[in-house]
Amino acid sequence: FGIMMSYFSHYGTALHVSASSRVQWVAPTSLKIIFAGILFIGSWFCKESPRWLMKKNRVDQAYRNLSKIRNLPEDHPYILSEINDIQEHMKHEKEVMQDTSVLGLFKEFITVPSVRYRLFLGLGIQILGQWSGANAITIYMPELTALVGYTGTKKLLMTAILGVVKFTSAYLTAFFLIDFLGRRKCLYIGLTVQCLSTLYFAIFITVVPKVSNDEFTMTSSEKHAGVCALAMLYLNGVGWTMGWNSIQYLINSEMFNLRHRAIGTALIMTFHFANQFGNTKAVPSMMIAMHHGGTFFFFFGVIIIGMFFCWFFVPEISGRSIEGMEELFELPWYLIGRKGSKLAPDHSAVTQVHFDETGHGNAMGGDIEVKQDDEFVENVNSSDNGLMKNAQTNNTTTDVSTENGSNIDLEKQQRA
Repeated sequence: FGIMMSYFSHYGTALHVSASSRVQWVAPTSLKIIFAGILFIGSWFCKESPRWLMKKNRVDQAYRNLSKIRNLPEDHPYILSEINDIQEHMKHEKEVMQDTSVLGLFKEFITVPSVRYRLFLGLGIQILGQWSGANAITIYMPELTALVGYTGTKKLLMTAILGVVKFTSAYLTAFFLIDFLGRRKCLYIGLTVQCLSTLYFAIFITVVPKVSNDEFTMTSSEKHAGVCALAMLYLNGVGWTMGWNSIQYLINSEMFNLRHRAIGTALIMTFHFANQFGNTKAVPSMMIAMHHGGTFFFFFGVIIIGMFFCWFFVPEISGRSIEGMEELFELPWYLIGRKGSKLAPDHSAVTQVHFDETGHGNAMGGDIEVKQDDEFVENVNSSDNGLMKNAQTNNTTTDVSTENGSNIDLEKQQRA
């Protein structure tokens, strides 16, 4: 959305503001203040992560926030199971983190294979994504449209259309495709679209290299091919938003456990912006030294490498809980990407809870086995087919036997 607004603000000022006026650059740049202000105000209304709240021992607030996020009551089996997963994972982390310093955490990114693989995966995605050519197109789109025959303010109009295309594609992918198709499948489709569109554009500007020269006149066939080349730039934006652009942010927040999440995400995003900065500085020099066609053939080669990287290294983690990541990344490195989701399915408690619209499932209808002792009592109404009820004590533990026979310890602290 920000890129789209940036494009249109530049197009608008080019049309209506004199080139000699400082307003032509002040007005588009000022948009950043507006959006930063919206983000600042909106941050006051954000819900804290239930995992962070549990880490800070704010259990009641964690239940309330998770209930709002999932749109389920606080005593729902799904909520209880997810909180239980978080508690178990945090208990394990607390045990292994004893006497661990910040320097020790940094060392684990090198010495612990499962953590090292995740860092490698995040950094690899950043390198291949940033150098696939999509950012070069985003930043230098007006210059690229000149290579297919557009001049003057029409270049900015064609650039603004790219903003609309990327905005639409990004939001459709985020809301409808990335979870429905899965991370890997979306990445494959995006890379394929990006690969073919980049190849076509590279061939066009190699075959017709002098389009941007003022004295050059395009033939009818070259004009048609140029329109197609412009469409390829738009398709490249679609492929980017479906592929690298989606996964480069998602996977960082999903694959790290609470222990390494802050440091791991910070390292990868620092690398992200370092690559982005390097990309903006390198592309103009590449266009001169390698010529326009050679630069886009280079991007095409990077995308091909990215396809192999996706197939071999990137696991499918869609639908997997954060607590279920450890078993996946503890597999041998050469199996994680290709066979990880099959060899290490998510066994966390939250994935074992099933229920229908009436609220019945493997945690209902008599499947609850209540264990009573002096400290923990769970009241179950037999006339309600085993429906889990609110605990009437401050601490509750229920042993739920799921369909696959595993036992889940559900712990909840509730106000009386």
